[in-house]
Parts: sequence; structure tokens; C-alpha cells
Amino acid sequence: MRHLADGVTLAGNIAIADFICPTEETRKNFNADFTVWMDTIDSSKYDDTNEMFEKPTKCDFIVTKWYNDTHDVLKEIITSGRK
Repeated sequence: MRHLADGVTLAGNIAIADFICPTEETRKNFNADFTVWMDTIDSSKYDDTNEMFEKPTKCDFIVTKWYNDTHDVLKEIITSGRK
């Protein structure tokens, strides 16, 4: 995922990667500029992911419930450079 995102940004575009990154180590290795934690479920349907999942110690925005305007709030935060 990081390789693909890096290729997109090297081409002068913006990359948005949407995937489960279950451990602090994998999050550190991905090295995202901005991290949103979708904390909207207690567990996933994938037992192996549930077993290894570590709550993030650092993220820029946490979504605990999705509202009709959540995407607008995120867009405003990201484009304004706030964290």
C-alpha cells in the first residue's frame, strides 16, 4: 500500500489509502501524513485481524459515529491543515 501511495504522490497527485492497518508497527511503516481512525465497530468479521489489532496511540481524527456530514468535517480539517 505504501509503495502504491508513494507512486501516486511522486506523480504529483494526492493518495488516499483506505485499509485496516492493525498494528502500531504497520502504521509507523506506512508513514501517513494524516490518519483517520474509524472507531465505529467493536470487532470485525475477521478473527485474525481482531486478535492482532492495537488501538492507535496517535491519529489525527477519530470517527466514532458516522453522520451525514462527517465527510464534510474531514474535508475541512484536511484542507485547512489542522490536526
